[in-house]
Amino acid sequence: METLDQLAVGLGFATLAGINLYLVTFVTGLAIRFHWVMLDERFADLQVLGNTPVLAVAGVCLLAETFADKVPWVDTFWDAVHTVIRPVGGGLLALSAIGTTQPEYDVIIALVAGGATLMSHGLKAGTRVVVNGAPEPVSNFVVSTAEDMAVIGGLALMKADPKLFAGLCVVFLLLCFILLPKIFRRVHACGWLLWKNFSRDSGDGLSPAQHSALIAQLADPQVLWSVPVVTGRGRGLASVRSWLVGRLVAVQGPSSRSRMFFIGKSWGRTFCTELPSDRPLVLRHEPGWLGEKLTLCDPAGTFSAEFCVPGREGMVHRRVAAALSGSVQGLLSA
Repeated sequence: METLDQLAVGLGFATLAGINLYLVTFVTGLAIRFHWVMLDERFADLQVLGNTPVLAVAGVCLLAETFADKVPWVDTFWDAVHTVIRPVGGGLLALSAIGTTQPEYDVIIALVAGGATLMSHGLKAGTRVVVNGAPEPVSNFVVSTAEDMAVIGGLALMKADPKLFAGLCVVFLLLCFILLPKIFRRVHACGWLLWKNFSRDSGDGLSPAQHSALIAQLADPQVLWSVPVVTGRGRGLASVRSWLVGRLVAVQGPSSRSRMFFIGKSWGRTFCTELPSDRPLVLRHEPGWLGEKLTLCDPAGTFSAEFCVPGREGMVHRRVAAALSGSVQGLLSA
């Protein structure tokens, strides 16, 4: 049971360190220094956290993180820098909590603890990128404060019942494992939009893989234009999920009406999906800070597709309206 408690505390430290390493170190050091907690001999290695040099460095770093963590995009840069620092710190805290073991076990503990820290750090960093997309800065302050309170509450629960808190950490890490692919897909899409807005490389042509996917739909496609886009929420388009990077392509059809396709990549496979042009559609246009948001939907609500176009492309909604002139009912600016 004693070993189980040590493992539980080590996992708790590793998980919390991914959210705020300096807060974990500083609060634990203060608790040890002022005897708010009495360390069992099993956790003797944690005594070092109460030393004055450790408290001083942790306090200065915590002060810097307190400000950086609440400023939009500064927090993202801070998290990027700490992608290496937090897993190393989480691994060291876990090793200190578990105590001296055989060298091979030290390596295993450091790897597992560092992985747990990296997962919680990934969820925190990815969530911050999503929050930074909000037009107001208040959400950053609220999320940062909630994270700090969660760390302090987690340390208190770990002191009261290490095994219970370790169980909650396992559930949290499983949640990270499920959510991280979705969050990083959104992070990649946001970063891609930012890069496209400032990059000089237009990249107007289709890649060989995208051209092959289009040929699979049409034998001899005559491409009128194509623009890079990121998908949003949608309904009625096969294989299209939100936050996929791809291209919106207009192709000359057999009649005067053009046909439109979205060409994207999912799970390493390039696919091509045609937007319906055989039914009345409504096109909505909404300018945004990351780009131009386009929404195509039908009045019945059976189909909808959202696309975010980099702002440097300019007035893409006019081209979409012209390409689908036979099926678009109206152009609305939100």
